[in-house]
Amino acid sequence: MKFLDWLLGGDQRPAPTPLFEESRPDPKKFKQVPKWTHAGRAGKTIYCPECGGPAHVHNFAWSALSCSDCKAVVGKYKWLLPVTRKKRKKRKK
Repeated sequence: MKFLDWLLGGDQRPAPTPLFEESRPDPKKFKQVPKWTHAGRAGKTIYCPECGGPAHVHNFAWSALSCSDCKAVVGKYKWLLPVTRKKRKKRKK
């Protein structure tokens, strides 16, 4: 019966918690998608600037994408990528 409840909408999941508690994301943790971004073989997870909902993309051959959580249509360069710090190699003396 759980399957039928799920299929007919009886079992409602709670709304996802927003990624951004404040009105703007922390610039130390996220940056906007730059012009020359590649998704790589495994794709990249990008985040909606409106609600913080994740979207996984495998290419950037689009100009705007609709968020699956808040249904907002957001331009490509407004989406957010998590900032990753590059590890520095130790120099040999």
